[in-house]
Amino acid sequence: MGKGMEKIVLDLSRHCVLTEIRRQQERAVALALKGRADEKVFEQAEVLKEILESVDLKSLRGKYPQLQGGNEDRVELVLEGEKRTLRFLDMELVL
Repeated sequence: MGKGMEKIVLDLSRHCVLTEIRRQQERAVALALKGRADEKVFEQAEVLKEILESVDLKSLRGKYPQLQGGNEDRVELVLEGEKRTLRFLDMELVL
């Protein structure tokens, strides 16, 4: 990603963090394949793919009930340079 900070809001009201990140990544890839993506969308798709491949989201989901889905708590994936952070409630998890 670029040098700035980007926040991706994760909707965990109906599914867990793993499913939501997968959905966001698939959405970005679909936009790219349809030719409706800018550089930011391409970069986002790559970062989300990297997270899916390198972070044990199942383990995090088991450890933190807020990431299991079925709640309205605000959860953000913050991308800042090479740093990836999940923010929810009063917590930050560096991925």
